[in-house]
Amino acid sequence: MKCLSTKLDESDDSVDDSVDDSVDDSVDDSVDDSVDDSVDESVDDSVDDSVDDSVDDSVDDSVDDSVDDSVDDRSFQAFVYLATNTYLDTCQNLPGECVDFATCKASVCTCNSAYYDKKGQCVDKINATLLCDNVPDECTDNATCSNGRCRCDEGFYAKLGRCHVLIPSKGACEGVP
Repeated sequence: MKCLSTKLDESDDSVDDSVDDSVDDSVDDSVDDSVDDSVDESVDDSVDDSVDDSVDDSVDDSVDDSVDDSVDDRSFQAFVYLATNTYLDTCQNLPGECVDFATCKASVCTCNSAYYDKKGQCVDKINATLLCDNVPDECTDNATCSNGRCRCDEGFYAKLGRCHVLIPSKGACEGVP
């Protein structure tokens, strides 16, 4: 019996050693993997943050510089003033001060007679009989936007996109021979 008991004791030791080695290896591998992953993620996050900060800083600096340049360097800036933008804007008849097809009148940029203001630009007035957007002064002279179309005012007729004065016939005039 004693022999058997010894054999069992030795077998217990080998099982214990085998389990200990297996657990140690498993724990070591798990710790190594965990440390590797943690270090990799930390390095990745650090690099990502560094690159993001660097890109953000360079973009911010670039935008700040361009905004600063456009604000501070008035010698290269063009000012656009239209009467429809705000009543506080003024002009002084300087070249390039008003947008194309606009002139400075009474210290305010206004579109010339054949043009109207559309979103800060002077564009051609719309000819009679063409489609319009019901914007003030968008139709040619002596015409008004009515139901989405430029129509000649009363006493005028459309010819080649312009409104011309209607001249009464000879019979309607009194006192004319």
